Amino acid sequence: MIIHLAKNVTEQQRNTVLEKITSRGFNYEISHGTTGIDIIGVLGDLSGVEESCFAEIDGVEKVIRISKPYKMVSREYSPETKVISVGDTQIGGKKPVIMAGPCSVESESQVMAVAKYLSRMNVPILRGGAYKPRTSPYSFQGMGVEGLKVLEKARKQYGMKIITEATGMHCHVRDDNTFEKKSVLENVIEYTDIIQIGTRNMKSYGFLQALAMMTCESKIPILLKRGDSSTLKDFLLAAEYIVSNGNPNV
Repeated sequence: MIIHLAKNVTEQQRNTVLEKITSRGFNYEISHGTTGIDIIGVLGDLSGVEESCFAEIDGVEKVIRISKPYKMVSREYSPETKVISVGDTQIGGKKPVIMAGPCSVESESQVMAVAKYLSRMNVPILRGGAYKPRTSPYSFQGMGVEGLKVLEKARKQYGMKIITEATGMHCHVRDDNTFEKKSVLENVIEYTDIIQIGTRNMKSYGFLQALAMMTCESKIPILLKRGDSSTLKDFLLAAEYIVSNGNPNV
């Protein structure tokens, strides 16, 4: 359910609406439109709640029930085209944005050579995989944190933003053959400007929730790739997992 507040709504009226939502056991997300009108997305099972429950509150302009299973990524909730700023680059604006680079970060010399070439082409975002989920357990799985440090060096030297893929957990084998589990998400969040979610993880819903909650304050942009054989509905619901858990920048 979407609540459109009146343009001249007062702070007290807005708070009354929010209190009404939480008193009924629902959560909410607020979107600030460029037209100056706030839109509140009410989250939860609203099957037995009438629109009049919120429409009669002072300061509410209109209430719309969304029948789609994805709420916050629908056009009803966000009628305006989303534009996400990454430094000076506007993703979703009038100009297309190119992100380019090696599939896998394999060495510092490789990444620096590619970054140097791309920067001369005015490509604003460098892409490279520090963690590489492979079909075969014997294939190269990426450089991990060292790969992230290489990308960071390229960012500093050439003034580019970086995007890299985050996966679940990463097992590092110590010299004594013991294992150390490291959170890939924590490492990637620390180093990157945009987090890429690969096709394998598009339907890993617990992972998407964790990602959203870990980035709900920073609002670091998420590039979500469509999973193999996934429908448009599947794709939008995966995005809904991220947005509904606190990060709207998908």
